[in-house]
Parts: sequence; structure tokens; C-alpha cells
Amino acid sequence: MYAHTMNTERLALRVSDAFLEGLDQLAEAEGLSRAEVVRRAVALLAFAKKEKQEGRSMGFFVEEGGVPRIKEVVTL
Repeated sequence: MYAHTMNTERLALRVSDAFLEGLDQLAEAEGLSRAEVVRRAVALLAFAKKEKQEGRSMGFFVEEGGVPRIKEVVTL
């Protein structure tokens, strides 16, 4: 049986102190590394773009009286 190895590449980004602070807050809150937060953010953006191409929108919902209501629709 063959072992699957994933090719990886290091990526360097220049970001503001505010961005880095937000990234660190997210990472700490989720118990993730900075890299994993960035990977998940890119995956979410790719998913949202694909859904948009298929005519769907991404949104957030709140429940009011047991009934879901659209709170906000996100456009990209």
C-alpha cells in the first residue's frame, strides 16, 4: 500500500498588527494554529464563491419564536 504524502509550500504574508491581533484572537478562541485559521478562511471563501456561481447566497440566521429569520446576507 502506498502512503499518500501531501506536498506543502510555505507562504509568507505581510499583514498589519490589527490583522495579526484578530488572527491570534480567532486562533486562541478556536484552539487552532494561525495557519489552520487561514486555511479554513480560504476554504470558506472558496465555498462561498462556488455557491455564488451556482446562484446561491450565503447568509446568517437568527431564531425568533422558533422561526428562522434571515439576519444578514453576505455578498462577495
